[in-house]
Amino acid sequence: MDINAFRTELEEDWEWRLDELRLLKNLSAPLDDNKANTYRRSLVVFLYAHFEGFFQFALSHYIKTVNDQSIPCAQANTHLVSATIHDVFKALRDDSAKCSYFKAHAPEDTKLHRFFREIQFVENSTEIYSTKVQIKITSVDLESNLSPLVFKKNLYKLGLPHEIDRDIEVNLNKLLGIRNKIVHGERRDGVNRNDYEGFELSVAQTVSQAMINLTKSCVEKLFLKEEFR
Repeated sequence: MDINAFRTELEEDWEWRLDELRLLKNLSAPLDDNKANTYRRSLVVFLYAHFEGFFQFALSHYIKTVNDQSIPCAQANTHLVSATIHDVFKALRDDSAKCSYFKAHAPEDTKLHRFFREIQFVENSTEIYSTKVQIKITSVDLESNLSPLVFKKNLYKLGLPHEIDRDIEVNLNKLLGIRNKIVHGERRDGVNRNDYEGFELSVAQTVSQAMINLTKSCVEKLFLKEEFR
């Protein structure tokens, strides 16, 4: 694994987004306060879009990097094993879900069908640990919006640090709330400089910490169980 290349791709993706945000922000400099506040409505939408876009890219990049290591599930941390066999778990919860893991003919009795799958899961569990970690990119689920809660859930699923500073979390929730009201036509008020700069700082801090955590996971091989690092 080329750690420098991994980190460079994260930085380059955020840098082009940051350049665009700086350009748009600079255009508001000549405006009076009222017009600048109105203009920052658009900045809020762009800021959120780039925050969400970076997060989608960063986790997808991390998943691809982990997948490329061809790690046996027996050596991977349990979060990544669970993510790898997501379809198996889905089939365990939903009797009608198709899954190649459950190959034998199931009983006709619907009440026995789930129990039958559970038995197969236990009997064939060694097969899971002999396979390689292969996480679907679609496991990154931003749901309808990238809220701090959704941000944390996605990190948790991949076994990554997922705590966010309380003040930053409050600011990100406020950013999302205002953004949603703007795009849904529920808010016509402008956004003042202090609020926008608070959103901007919270996004930058969250992005920076995410890059640190993702890079650390690669450097220290946190995607492996402790005994295999």
